[in-house]
Amino acid sequence: MWLCQIAKHLLYRHWEKGKREIPKEMEEQGRADLADTEREALTRIELLEVLKEMQQMSAQMREVIYLRVIGDLSFREIGEVLGRSENWARVNFFRGKEWLLERRKEHE
Repeated sequence: MWLCQIAKHLLYRHWEKGKREIPKEMEEQGRADLADTEREALTRIELLEVLKEMQQMSAQMREVIYLRVIGDLSFREIGEVLGRSENWARVNFFRGKEWLLERRKEHE
């Protein structure tokens, strides 16, 4: 009987000690979560900068980019929505993308 009591108290001590120690897997996961959060924040800041830049481009070009990137529409669908040709949508998307890249290079 007393041997069981000793074993029980040793087990309780072990559990208490374990509560104070953070398992290495959880510690590494915490670092990974922090890195992910940091990466997400930087991505969001960059997205906001691009959206601000896009306010300087023509409304049609901006709309083509929005429909392609955010709406995930094909160039044919974009042309239909805006009452233009598929080729017009492709050209405007390409020009808008190039315009944004140039603006980003200027600010770096």
